[in-house]
Amino acid sequence: MANSTGKTQPDQRRKGLAFLDELRQFHHSRGSPFKKIPVVGGKELDLHALYTRVTTLGGFGKVSEKNQWGEIVEEFNFPRSCSNAAFALKQYYLRYLEKYEKVHHFGEDDDEVQPGNPKPQLPIGAIPSSYNYQQHSVSDYLRQSYGLSMDFNSPNDYNKLVLSLLSGLPNEVDFAINVCTLLSNESKHVMQLEKDPKIITLLLANAGVFDDTLGSFSTVFGDEWKEKTDRDFVKVTEMDGGGGQLD
Repeated sequence: MANSTGKTQPDQRRKGLAFLDELRQFHHSRGSPFKKIPVVGGKELDLHALYTRVTTLGGFGKVSEKNQWGEIVEEFNFPRSCSNAAFALKQYYLRYLEKYEKVHHFGEDDDEVQPGNPKPQLPIGAIPSSYNYQQHSVSDYLRQSYGLSMDFNSPNDYNKLVLSLLSGLPNEVDFAINVCTLLSNESKHVMQLEKDPKIITLLLANAGVFDDTLGSFSTVFGDEWKEKTDRDFVKVTEMDGGGGQLD
């Protein structure tokens, strides 16, 4: 493993530190913060390496079921005098990583289950009352591990109006037009078109007025529409006689 010989590569060390930060934030949010890294065999336990190895083998449940903790211990090269290393790894994983694994590896809900009061199981085919959005969240350490971009785009409310107009869905288009109408009235909230000037082009396009001289129609409704909806708006409008209406 990465730290078994004590020679940690810079990239692996960076990922390990990012993982620890993510893990600390996770425990802090659940009211179970920890400050010290557990020590096994006289040295700090590499929680990142342990987590990576266990999840590679299928997770805490699978490893415990197959009693593979002894195999994992051998990869850490603990001193021979550390006779209870397998038991220690299992207990520390249960303490620091098992709940994190359920949420971030298996995408389960982060709901605490009190002893003697197990979480009710849904019948087969039933739809949960809440959606687990956490399954779509990719932690920083995973982004770094897989070389994903850390340069996030922060959309503003005007970008959302543009997407609504681009969607072509009647309810979304009506919503965007209503919002723009309200912002156009005299009030403390005013339209800030500089945040996304495409709104003007899209509003005109939805009214059937296209400005081809500047190439805005082909850019917005040619490329962006096809990219977001897989439909060729230009082709559809030509078939409809140029009215800009979709079936």
